[in-house]
Amino acid sequence: MALAVAAAACVGVVIGDHVPQLWRLAFSVAAAFAAYAAMIKVRDGGTRKAYAWQTSALVVVLVLLPAPYVVLVFGAARALAGRVLREPVQKLIFNTALAVICAGAASGISTVFHLYRVHLDWGQVFHGHMLVGLLLATLSTALISPILVALPTSAERHRPFTSGLAGLYRIAIIVWFRNFLIALVVIAALDRSIGLTLLVLAALVPLHALSADRATLGRERAAWRRLQRAIDQLRDSDLHALLRVAAPAAAAMLRADAAEITLAEHTGYPVRYATDDAGRADVLPTAATMTATIARTLTTREGDVGALRLFFTRPVSLTETEQATLDAFANALAVALANAVKFATLTREAEERIRAAHTDPVTGLGNLLMLEKEFEMSRRSDQPLAIAVIGLDRFAEVNDILGAHPADLMLRSVAERLAGIVRRCDVVGRLHGAEYVLLLRELSGPEAAVAQAELAVRSLGGTITAEGLDIALDAHTGVACVPEDGTTLAEVVRRARLAMYKARAMDLAVYRYSSDLEPPAMAQVQMLRDLRTALSENQFVLHYQPKFSLRTGLPVAAEALVRWQHPQEGLISPAQFVPLLERCGLIGNLTRYVLDAAIQEGASWYRAGLPLSVAVNLSARNLLDEDLPRFVLDTLARHGLPADRLICEITETAVFSRSLTASTILDALRTAGVGLSLDDFCTGYSSLSLLRERTIDEIKIDRSFVSDLGTGRRSTEIVTALIDLAHRCDIIVTAEGIETKEQQRLLTDLQCDYAQGFLLAKPMPAALARQLFLDSLRVPGGLGPLRWRGGVVAQADWVASLP
Repeated sequence: MALAVAAAACVGVVIGDHVPQLWRLAFSVAAAFAAYAAMIKVRDGGTRKAYAWQTSALVVVLVLLPAPYVVLVFGAARALAGRVLREPVQKLIFNTALAVICAGAASGISTVFHLYRVHLDWGQVFHGHMLVGLLLATLSTALISPILVALPTSAERHRPFTSGLAGLYRIAIIVWFRNFLIALVVIAALDRSIGLTLLVLAALVPLHALSADRATLGRERAAWRRLQRAIDQLRDSDLHALLRVAAPAAAAMLRADAAEITLAEHTGYPVRYATDDAGRADVLPTAATMTATIARTLTTREGDVGALRLFFTRPVSLTETEQATLDAFANALAVALANAVKFATLTREAEERIRAAHTDPVTGLGNLLMLEKEFEMSRRSDQPLAIAVIGLDRFAEVNDILGAHPADLMLRSVAERLAGIVRRCDVVGRLHGAEYVLLLRELSGPEAAVAQAELAVRSLGGTITAEGLDIALDAHTGVACVPEDGTTLAEVVRRARLAMYKARAMDLAVYRYSSDLEPPAMAQVQMLRDLRTALSENQFVLHYQPKFSLRTGLPVAAEALVRWQHPQEGLISPAQFVPLLERCGLIGNLTRYVLDAAIQEGASWYRAGLPLSVAVNLSARNLLDEDLPRFVLDTLARHGLPADRLICEITETAVFSRSLTASTILDALRTAGVGLSLDDFCTGYSSLSLLRERTIDEIKIDRSFVSDLGTGRRSTEIVTALIDLAHRCDIIVTAEGIETKEQQRLLTDLQCDYAQGFLLAKPMPAALARQLFLDSLRVPGGLGPLRWRGGVVAQADWVASLP
């Protein structure tokens, strides 16, 4: 465009009718050169914007020269000034082209208004049409130049064309107005005299210096104002919000093209936030676009917080004021960031505490607090609700035998399965122990709640691997609906738990709460209170069920079975209270009582010359009591019973053989001479591995196999194989639950060693058991001591069944 304007000007000069006088050309070139040489420069980012006296010179030259000459004069003057000021070639070409285009626009308007005067009369400038023409001609340059400057600048900075255009126009109009008035003053002086004109021109020198000083002062004041605005924006305590305002504030404060704030890694928030001067976030400056960088380390008395970097498209040199403002801003930013980091840390810790207070630490599921929150929110929305309590069976055995880590693995595995099966609208939580809670929402009715609960509990079927062992997972669930079964979470959970206990008792996957469950539940609460009293007052008694030799018909041992002598209810079976003691963690107290009483009774048999052993059942929880061997040996010594007259019966479980604690306890007992008997053999999951990994003295075939003898061919074959296998391993075999003479005969034929059952003798008080033993053993020669280690002893043939 500039070349076209210059070419047109050249053509106009060639074909023009008027050739201006030489002094006019010389004066015009001098005026234009002076206007460009005396520019006031202001830095804006990586660029410096120059504001010349072009308007003042243009007013004079438009009157002195024809339009084509005006274009050439201003183009030549701008090129000469650029060379004198040693501008880069690219910048020189751009500024010269800008001068040519602006002069061309002004010359066009000059031609329309006939501003050129062949016969010079400065007074005519103040006539109406001349004044309007000069005003419009010079105003056109003020309107064109900001657009032409903004185009390359926006392209260079990769920012919208309109960004900053309003500021350019504001300054251009102010400069144009000032220079136009100065031009009129100069023309008025020319109209009067040369002397006055020289005085006016002389006065412009200090005016120019004053303008430069005022521009510098204005820049400094603007810098401090920008600093104040920037610091005012550093009041946000939120770290990310602070970064969002601090980075663009820093760029705006020093007119940088981009700014970047990085936080040190030791703050715990190693983040980077970058923005360009247009406020576009996360714009990382590149070496290709940003050639100058100014950095400040953000430091407080507690140490470095991070760093601030300002990027410029071209090399810059900050003034002392700008350096001071940057340092002040960096100090304020460092303090603000340090405070924000502290606030963010405190907020994060508080959130973690709140989250921890609402989260189960083992499974990561919500706990009771979270469930209460979700329950109340759901209640306010008046949507149908239900609570399902899921209880895991045999979790206590896993925890007691394998330990806490495998138990936690089991809990987490169940949590993952439940979380994966429930709907998005439902909530899964863990109460305590092996109980989970489902908050079921968006239900069509109670039937839908039962269906969802059943789906969840059946998803838990199968096994879970812990410590290399597959553990069978059984679960039951109870369902209670809102508001039919309660309106508070505690009430609904309690009733859902009652339904879960009912499902477990009936071996059902799911059971819905009904009001008839309340009396048994209250009875359980009362029973627990009474049991605590019974333990403290020793309200328990032992009955003894004899064990007979199938070869001799004589008693060889007796199993101690506990009964509760309730003050009001009378004698209560262990099936009614032992499970409750196990759930409440009181079984250890009862076991120690039974051991003490049984050993004392066995000692009385020993002193009476009865060659009998006494057997005591140990639960899985007892095998976690590392003090148990010491207690047993101390009790044996206190009552004077040899260790080989005590038998500890243990129930096989799916995890027993892998328990280091249980193995240590059993090894200690057996080393001391205590016999070990494996009760309910073949009802668990690891019977054969127990025979391989543990030294067992006796196995007791479960009554479920004995009851099928004579009627089930497969059961007979299994029992035959078990007896043969045990004898090959030098293990005594006892059959439990003999109720018919046919069972007794078959077991005798199969060479089973001992028998126990209602056919032979029912459990009886200690006095009756002692009398039975005395009567049964009054035979010539008596029965020698039972050899647990050396194999089965047979002293006589089986001659008749016991009465």
